[in-house]
Amino acid sequence: MSKTAISLEVNGRASEVWVSPNQSLLEVLRTEAGATDVKLGCGEGVCGTCTVLLDGEPVNACLVFAVQADGAAVTTVRGLARRVTCTCCRRASSSTPARSAASAHRAWS
Repeated sequence: MSKTAISLEVNGRASEVWVSPNQSLLEVLRTEAGATDVKLGCGEGVCGTCTVLLDGEPVNACLVFAVQADGAAVTTVRGLARRVTCTCCRRASSSTPARSAASAHRAWS
């Protein structure tokens, strides 16, 4: 089967990978793009374990063909965690009480 080059942005990092027409986005994310935080659950799109954001919309990566995601931005759980952490850090540095809370949090971590 012939392979096709696709480009993805995974958690803000550009990737170009070669995929077969029948490869799932889940498989490509894990094996080609290094996003091992995306997990296989039921493989039928029922459980939601493989959910990622594809251009901001939640999809089950086990049900999407990788070729359908060509040119898209993919955000995994790890990418969401970075966004939340960055937002919390910005808030903590913008006000005095929050700075104290952030310092206390670091002391206990």
